[in-house]
Amino acid sequence: MSKVLEYVSSKPFLVVAEDDGEIVGGLLSNIVLGNSRIAPLRLFTEIRSNYGPLFLPEYAGVDRQIVSYACRKMAETGYLSHYYVGYGDHADILTRMGYKKSWSVSVASVVDLRKSTDELFKSFDRDCRRGVKKAEKAGLRVEVVTDPHFPRVYHGILVAQAQRLGIRPEPYSFIQGIWDILVPRDMARFYCAYYDEKPVAALIVLRYGKKVHGFLGCALGEYLKLYPWNAMHWRAMQDAIREGMEEYDLMLSPGPEERNHPHYGLYLFKHGFGSRVIPLSVYIRRPLTIRRVFWDKIIIRTFLKIPSLARLV
Repeated sequence: MSKVLEYVSSKPFLVVAEDDGEIVGGLLSNIVLGNSRIAPLRLFTEIRSNYGPLFLPEYAGVDRQIVSYACRKMAETGYLSHYYVGYGDHADILTRMGYKKSWSVSVASVVDLRKSTDELFKSFDRDCRRGVKKAEKAGLRVEVVTDPHFPRVYHGILVAQAQRLGIRPEPYSFIQGIWDILVPRDMARFYCAYYDEKPVAALIVLRYGKKVHGFLGCALGEYLKLYPWNAMHWRAMQDAIREGMEEYDLMLSPGPEERNHPHYGLYLFKHGFGSRVIPLSVYIRRPLTIRRVFWDKIIIRTFLKIPSLARLV
């Protein structure tokens, strides 16, 4: 049985390993500005592989093939920079291809689902349980979305969140790509939290093997007091247990020792679900220093001053 590496799409940048037509592993990356409708902005392509690669346990070694193949493909795009955060030790591959280790410490927060929903809920800390109960009491409703127009709704909430936080939103093409490529295979799901029938928060989860990843979420600021994050993750975990999944990965956060980190609260939130931490490897390659400076000093500042530009990506 042969393994075939296939470059599937640049919206998002998805590389998969196949064995006789079955996907056995892959790496999902986000191209920032690379698919912009504004031609000059394509010169400043930034690629983020925020997680991965994912692969079935019986295909040990295919992860190295995926990383090597993906990095070669990405180099062909003429990107500004590639930021890689992943499981496993691929230092030899990445170093050989010009990547440098980043000393920013990141961990994954993983919840063990091999228990009943009652047992899982009892393993949450007090604040986490209280958040779930307050969301339920407020009438927040969380559903799996099947409406094909929902990526637009999702991206609208994502842009509003980015404007509130002063950060870049993921491009719409990335969200639509996940819907088009992964949702039909049930390798991704979109959850939405509704309040009085209004979408106020949303969460994309990735599903592969026996593991679920709380991949990318967004919420409207005025509804955070309803605890939509607790409600969405709790609903996704219940679905995962019912379907025989074994782990729920809440993904990136600072480590438990980084108490002075500005996002240390994110670690505390994820730890509240009774998760354990797993160290991650962080590498970056910036082949074009001059364009990097132009990106940081001009492009990013422009995005922050004119939030409407986010919708052009």
